[in-house]
Amino acid sequence: MITDSQLESRLRHYGSVLRDDIQVSPAVHRQMVARLDRYQSTRRHRPIMQLAVAAAMLLVAAGAVVLVQRVRANELAKAEPRVSSVSPTDGADGVLLNGEFRITFAKRPATLPELIHAPADGRQAAPRWDGSTLVVSYSGLHTSQRYEAVLKSDYTTSLGGQGHYEKRWTFTTESGPPSAGAGPLIWYATVPAAGSHPSTGTQIALDWSGHVAGVLHESGSGIFQSPDGTRLLTQSGLIDQSGQPLGSLLPDKGGPNWADDSRHVCAFGTATGAVPSGNQEQGWLYFGAIGSPLHRVAPFGSFGGQSGPAVVACSFLSDRAVVEQLVIMGVSEVRVIKLSTGAVLFQRQYSNQQTPFVRASHDGQYLAEQIASVDTAGAQRNGATLIRRVSDGKLVARLDNQTVDAFSWDGARVVTMPADLAFPDEARLVDWQSGTVLWRLPGPPGTNGGERAYALPRPNGTDMVVGIGSQSADGVGQLWLVRADGTATQIAKGPLSPGF
Repeated sequence: MITDSQLESRLRHYGSVLRDDIQVSPAVHRQMVARLDRYQSTRRHRPIMQLAVAAAMLLVAAGAVVLVQRVRANELAKAEPRVSSVSPTDGADGVLLNGEFRITFAKRPATLPELIHAPADGRQAAPRWDGSTLVVSYSGLHTSQRYEAVLKSDYTTSLGGQGHYEKRWTFTTESGPPSAGAGPLIWYATVPAAGSHPSTGTQIALDWSGHVAGVLHESGSGIFQSPDGTRLLTQSGLIDQSGQPLGSLLPDKGGPNWADDSRHVCAFGTATGAVPSGNQEQGWLYFGAIGSPLHRVAPFGSFGGQSGPAVVACSFLSDRAVVEQLVIMGVSEVRVIKLSTGAVLFQRQYSNQQTPFVRASHDGQYLAEQIASVDTAGAQRNGATLIRRVSDGKLVARLDNQTVDAFSWDGARVVTMPADLAFPDEARLVDWQSGTVLWRLPGPPGTNGGERAYALPRPNGTDMVVGIGSQSADGVGQLWLVRADGTATQIAKGPLSPGF
């Protein structure tokens, strides 16, 4: 038979075990032990037994409640939705005004969550599932607006537990097209023109401090901007900086080339404006305001085979155009023609097509003529570039082993690349009057002669935007704003496709 002392000892032991197993609080345990100690000296068997049994029952009941609560909590935690990713991401900038919310779950929830955004601009389509991703299309968001997205979901368990889940994040929409008064502008596409999806790129406009001034979404492989960036030539026609159509240019004239006022163009065509057939037809220079019929200015060059006339520079401000006759190996002739009368202001022919490139300042005051020669193996080698003043035809500078890609607006500096393809690609800003190299931009590693420079002079200024790259899928890696003293700031990072 178990004595009172043995029963008391076992109850104390079981109470300790229960206390540790179900985690009864130390205060409750001490109260029970103290009550047992109070009755120990009386040796009244029945009260001690009753008290011990009551204490054990209380501990077991408390443990059962805790265990049930723990099971319910575990089941709720398992049922709670778990989000792996959201798009747009938290803190994203430049989010499209029309697009999709995409919320990916680790496991699709049993009930359909609710997604809202605030301010409640625009519209949301009915949600749909794409695997474990909740997709909600939206449209009509406002430009440059900060939004908060809120995902809500009520959920239950088989044990009757109920829970509520919320996830919040923010994003900011794109700035939209540049304002009517913005300009001059610098345009580039977010994907290379020769990339795998050239038609999906966003056209971004920067001001000349390098800040984003607006965006446009134009289908096609790219744009060709006017000098001040307020007019754009796209595959669908002419538009202004806000995307509004301005008309179309006749496709049967070669070109066009923007005039330096960004409101007129020069182009080449046949005498009747018909598409050249390539049978040694006479070329004609055309000129006029954008969105209006172009008028014939003067005859020059001829279309045939792999040759034809082209516009080098078109200056409404100086009333002249620089034109060239292209042949297989380069340029055979250059003329400067007065746009208002068709008079020839300057003419120069090149023998044996030994001039592969001719560039001009925007106003037609200076020409950059590339010199070429044939080596002993019969291959053409490019050499120095000569800077010629049109007013008197005088040579005013020589740049050894450099090809000029563009003049600054004031004509005092040029952007060059190495003339010899054996040299590593490197864009330079050069003061051609002194020959001083003011700034250098190396090409991508391992590229010799496979890249080209992109340069845009600031209208009525001295700054230039310069990049180096190709029209391949690699695109242009960087755009730099380069000042007349050679200081430079990176304003865009690629791959990208310049609009100039």
